[in-house]
Amino acid sequence: MKSIFASALMAAVSANNVHKYFAESNFICGICQEAVTLANKGQMEELGQIYKLFPALEAAMDSYMGSIDVLDLTKPK
Repeated sequence: MKSIFASALMAAVSANNVHKYFAESNFICGICQEAVTLANKGQMEELGQIYKLFPALEAAMDSYMGSIDVLDLTKPK
């Protein structure tokens, strides 16, 4: 019975996650939001510095397969 409850609890918690990295409660979420804000303001030098520190962030953003037109850079969250 404990294992069924634990499994159900884990499933409920997993369903609330937006994606596999738990970014909403993770450091990288703030860094990503800052990167989007800098891109929106055209501050490409500062954005490049963030990408130099976090190359995986740049790779993740470059791998975005959706339409750029649907992104609202004024709302990075």
